[in-house]
Amino acid sequence: MSDFSGGIGRLLANSKSSIQSDTINIEFDKLVPFRDINGVVNPSEVDETDPEYIALKKNISERGLDHPITVRPLPGEKGMYQILSGHHRVAACKSLGYHNIQAFVKSDMNDDDAAVFVALDNFNRKKNYKPSEKARFYKLALDAKKRKSAGRKIEGVEAEGRSIEELADLIGESKRSIQNYIRLTSLIPELLKMVDDKDIKMVPAVELSYIPLKQQTIILTVMTEDPDINITAALAKELRLKSEKSELTEGKVRTTLGAAPKGKKNPFTRKVKMLIPEHIKDDPDEITDYLIKAITFYQESQEKKEAE
Repeated sequence: MSDFSGGIGRLLANSKSSIQSDTINIEFDKLVPFRDINGVVNPSEVDETDPEYIALKKNISERGLDHPITVRPLPGEKGMYQILSGHHRVAACKSLGYHNIQAFVKSDMNDDDAAVFVALDNFNRKKNYKPSEKARFYKLALDAKKRKSAGRKIEGVEAEGRSIEELADLIGESKRSIQNYIRLTSLIPELLKMVDDKDIKMVPAVELSYIPLKQQTIILTVMTEDPDINITAALAKELRLKSEKSELTEGKVRTTLGAAPKGKKNPFTRKVKMLIPEHIKDDPDEITDYLIKAITFYQESQEKKEAE
C-alpha cells in the first residue's frame, strides 16, 4: 500500500518551504487552481457525483471546515493565491454559500516543490482516484523532479531514473508502477476514459500508449463500432508490434481485434459471446477450437437424428 502520509512528511521535512503561517481567510476570487510552470493544471477533478465529494460537502455543512486549505502566493500576481491543497474543499464551500475560506499560506515554495507537494498531498487526502488522475499526478511530480535534477546538472536517462527513484521513495509505490501510470498520459483522451471506466485494463492500456495518436484513433473507431471487443494484453502487444513495423492499417486493426470489415456486422454478437466459457474468453485460439467442437458436435447430433 502506498505510504503517501510518510512521503509528504519527508518532502516537507526536507524543504525550507514547509513553514506555514497562521491561517488567514481568503476570498474565493483571490484563489486560482494550481498550474505548474508548463501550464499543467491540478489533475484532481471535482466530480459532484463522487461519494467522497458528497461526504466532504455533507461534513462541511454539518461541522464547518475542519482543515484549512493550503496555498502559496501566485507568482507575479500580488494579492492572489494558488491552491496547493484543497481544490475539493473550495468547491464544496462555494456550493454551500461560503464567501471565503481558511488557508495556510506557504510563502516560500518554489514552482517545482509546489508541483511535488500538490501531487503527494492530494493523493494523501483522496482515496478513490481514477487511473487518469493518478497518471497526471505522477507525471506532474516527475516532471518537477526532473527539472530539479537538471538544476543539479543531471541529464538524460540518469535524470529520469533518479527522479523516478526519488518519487517511488516518497510515495511508496514501485518504479514500474509509476512508469506505467505515466505512460497512460500518452493515450488519446477517449482511450484514457475507457481505462477509467474499466473497459481497457492497465497492461493493455500501457501497450496501446506506445502507438502513435493517429493509429490510436483508428483503434478507438473500431472499438466504438463493436462494443464487445475486449483488448487483451496479447492483442494490445500485437497492435503495438504492427505499429512499430508501420503495418497498422485500419484493416489490420480490425483483423487483429476480430472486428467485422468496415460496414459489415460482426457475426459474433453479444449473445454468441455470452455462450463462450469465461476461462477462454481472452484466448482467440481457444475460442475457435471451442466453436469448431461445438459445431461438429451439433452436426453429428443432427446426422444421428436423421439416421434414426
